[in-house]
Amino acid sequence: MNNDRISAIDLAQNVRSNVTTAADVVEEHLARIAERDGEIHAFNLVLADEARARAVEIDEMISAGRDPGPLAGV
Repeated sequence: MNNDRISAIDLAQNVRSNVTTAADVVEEHLARIAERDGEIHAFNLVLADEARARAVEIDEMISAGRDPGPLAGV
């Protein structure tokens, strides 16, 4: 799923309703950063490992039926 043109609210809803996963969203955004940041230099630091770990936590919370928060996955 291409999530680069979706609102934060809709993206969070898609994560909570299993249309996509937080892990997939993170990977899409990390790929976009890798693709574009050499040109636009928008990031001083990208914490990819931390983002991936947090995404796994969010996906596990959702799978367990727990509420990860309103913007989890964004």
